[in-house]
Amino acid sequence: MGLTMLARATITLGSIGLLTGAAAAQQRGSPDTTRARGRLPSSATIRATAIFTAVTLDGRLDEPFWATADSIDDFRQREPLEGSSATERTVIKVAQDAEALYIAVRCDDSNMRGVRASQLRRDADLSSDDNVQLLIDSFNDRRSAFVFGTNPNGAMWDAQFSGVDDVNENWNGIWEVAVSRDNAGWAAEFRIPLLALRFHAGTNTEFGFNVRRFIRRKNEEDLWRSSSRTQGFYHLNNEGTITNLGDLHRPHDLEVYPTSAGRLGSMPSSALPRR
Repeated sequence: MGLTMLARATITLGSIGLLTGAAAAQQRGSPDTTRARGRLPSSATIRATAIFTAVTLDGRLDEPFWATADSIDDFRQREPLEGSSATERTVIKVAQDAEALYIAVRCDDSNMRGVRASQLRRDADLSSDDNVQLLIDSFNDRRSAFVFGTNPNGAMWDAQFSGVDDVNENWNGIWEVAVSRDNAGWAAEFRIPLLALRFHAGTNTEFGFNVRRFIRRKNEEDLWRSSSRTQGFYHLNNEGTITNLGDLHRPHDLEVYPTSAGRLGSMPSSALPRR
């Protein structure tokens, strides 16, 4: 699909404000809300932090609200050592305002020279690179989801999942991601407008959620939920939940697709991974 995109992906070097703190105590989703939609509440949750200030999407994660936001870091391997703790720490935080969902992903790495990142274009196959993917089941019905991914270059990949083995990679939503690196890892900061999602408007809205990280040099697949080989990223029955989304309303009842070209941030040669 070339470099055509509406969203921008920005690479910045320098220090990254590390996401700190252990994962917060997990809370169950609202029983009334989940029963009304025909599913049981998830025992694995992350609370979204409401924000009321502008966000500079640069991947640095240095806004004050990121320091206090709820976090998860309990990732398990699906490959190669099923069920074992991930060898590198991954931390996820979620925030929201009236227009969008913001998701921060901090990928610690003990060997940044080994991080692989070759792809730059929109919708490129990221399987040859280190990458992270977010799965958002915005209807919270464990039947369908939207998937957003990136690599350490900030390349954008997205898809719509509609059932077993039905991943529509031709779907293109309007969203943004910015990436930064330092000598201890890399970070991605996603902005996903509510326009890009379909959900039940109203109070106590919750989204199904999962995160997958792939460390290419180790052939390691790490998942927050559904980490067994018989399950996996698209096994929605075991997904977690984003809670504390409050009273959500769709800005419009139209689905919007990107039509104009965007910008891809330039990256100095010193930022490229060494092989």
